[in-house]
Amino acid sequence: NKRCDNTRDCLDGSDEDECILVNIPDSYEKQVPPKGEHGASLPVGIKIFVENINQVDTKNMMIDTSLKLMMYWRDSRLKFRNLKKGAHNLINSEISKQLWLPNANLLYLNTIVGQTYEDPKLYVSAYTNSTPLPFDIYRDREEYIYNGSLTKIQTTAVLRIETICEFEFQKFPFDKQQCDYVICLRGTDHRKVHIVANNNSVIYVGGKTVGQFVIDSAIEITQDFEECSTKNGVKFIIKLRRHSFNGIIQIIFPSLILWLCAVLTLRVDIGDLTNRNRTSVTALLVLVTLFGSITNKEDFPKTSGIKYIDLWFLWYLTHIFVIICHHIAISRISIKLENSDGSST
Repeated sequence: NKRCDNTRDCLDGSDEDECILVNIPDSYEKQVPPKGEHGASLPVGIKIFVENINQVDTKNMMIDTSLKLMMYWRDSRLKFRNLKKGAHNLINSEISKQLWLPNANLLYLNTIVGQTYEDPKLYVSAYTNSTPLPFDIYRDREEYIYNGSLTKIQTTAVLRIETICEFEFQKFPFDKQQCDYVICLRGTDHRKVHIVANNNSVIYVGGKTVGQFVIDSAIEITQDFEECSTKNGVKFIIKLRRHSFNGIIQIIFPSLILWLCAVLTLRVDIGDLTNRNRTSVTALLVLVTLFGSITNKEDFPKTSGIKYIDLWFLWYLTHIFVIICHHIAISRISIKLENSDGSST
């Protein structure tokens, strides 16, 4: 029971000798994936932890994300020695390099070329709760041997990727965005190996807020898509929504105040055309400046489409212009009435 537990229990330390967790047969082929039960395709489970969204770059249509990717499967060709049941037993890198691992065949679509950074340390472990095989009296050591078909192999990789995201700004500043992540298992026919995902396969554990956006914790997952040529992969969607508070403070509230200033000039004495027009024109110019500063922001992409914010400002600009025209028209009418009264007298 104390064999290969990283503690020297024997005086000569022989209980910690030859602590190789995996028995790899001579016939083992690393390039060939293991078979599933009864000759079916091998199911490879996947679990993705979205640890953080580092940046949302709306100008360059890009999102920078840190992920922890875990994959797990069983390989019936292998046998495992002296595993601690109910725990993840770390397999050293020299042994894991001799095993078939699906990570080398993963392809991340939608990513910017050269902007995928993967930690070179790939952690490979074995996990089992099964009963060990009967002791073999012909072995030179008493060891627990576990069947590979009942032992789960798991890989854990940490990576950071910059992914293209097609942002839609029609509803700015109350817009909602979604960014697609597609992971394909390339070079492997889905009839031999297939990725298995469910609603709990992708979990967001990062911060709730990134810049001007709030992250939706509910992530949409699907395997019904055409991006992977082998039809073998997983696609998940992260949804973002812009802070409504920023839109209210920076756009709605200032534009309403300026519009009200122009409307209040209608209550100024008709004979005071100078102050009526001066206030209205000033409100119009400030509103035009505000509109230009918002649409020309550095983090706002150049787009020819009509946005809700354009209609919002267009209505207020038009209304204030009508108020200015009203002042001028009323002033002209007032002058004509005064002249007509003077001439009649």
